[in-house]
Amino acid sequence: MKDRSMPRVAPSPSTDASALFPRAVRRWLTGSLAVVLALTLYLIAVRGTAIIFDLGEAISAFCF
Repeated sequence: MKDRSMPRVAPSPSTDASALFPRAVRRWLTGSLAVVLALTLYLIAVRGTAIIFDLGEAISAFCF
């Protein structure tokens, strides 16, 4: 009787067997998160006071 199961293939060195996502996806997500974080810090540094006042006005619009 022949064994018709799939042959076992060793994982390639570029992939981590315990990782949730492939390396390219992890790099893209990490880069995207870094860009969002950098833009957030920039907006807080440059427009921080205006953002706080805008949030205060928005909250007061919902609180009667």
